[in-house]
Amino acid sequence: MQLTLHKGGTLSRCRWVTNLREYVEDDVTESGVRFLYDYCNLEEGVTLRDIFLFIQRHTALLNVVLNKYCAELVADGLSGVVDETQEKTTPYGDEFLELYWTLEVDTACNALEGYHFPQFHVRGVLLEDTDERGVKGDKVVLALGGSRPCELIDLEVRLRPELLLFDTQAGEESRRQYDRASYTLGHILYGIIYEFAYYYAWRMEVQG
Repeated sequence: MQLTLHKGGTLSRCRWVTNLREYVEDDVTESGVRFLYDYCNLEEGVTLRDIFLFIQRHTALLNVVLNKYCAELVADGLSGVVDETQEKTTPYGDEFLELYWTLEVDTACNALEGYHFPQFHVRGVLLEDTDERGVKGDKVVLALGGSRPCELIDLEVRLRPELLLFDTQAGEESRRQYDRASYTLGHILYGIIYEFAYYYAWRMEVQG
C-alpha cells in the first residue's frame, strides 16, 4: 500500500485488490490518522500549506501525537500575518523546504541515531555575494531558525530521495549515500512539526 499527500491537503491510498487483480486508489483523508505508519509520497508541488491543511483536519489527535504546539503552529501557518515591515537581514532567498534522512553510527558504543524521524530544513539561494557562504546564485542549506510557519507556508515541500549515513568517530570521510529513502506519513508530519516546535518553544521561553 502506498499513500500520497495531495495539493489541498487530501490523502489518497493505492492498494492491490486481489479479487479485482488491480491497484485501486481511494480517498482516505478523513481517516488519515489511521495510516501514520504507512509509506507516503508527496504529490509534486505540495506546499507546507497543503500539509497543514491535512493536519488541521485531525488537530485534536495530532496535537497529542505530534506535539503540544501542533494546533498553534498550524493556526499560525494558515492564518498568521507576515510582518512585511520587518527588514530582511539575511542575503538568502528561500526556494523550497526539504525533509531528509541523516543517520549517525557511533562505532565506539555500537549505536545508531537519527532514525526516529527525518530532519527538516530550507533550501535557498544567495541573493548577493558573501564572505561566508559564497557568491550570488549559489545554493545554500538553511535551518528554520526563528522562522514562523506563515513565513514559509507557500514553499514547496520535497522528500530527499537519498539517505546519508556516516560514522561519528570517523568523520565526514565515512559518509555513505543510499538511494530510495522511505518516509511514512508520520515521519513527514512529525519531522515538520518537531522542527517548528523546537524554535517555537524557544521563542515562548525567551518572550516569557
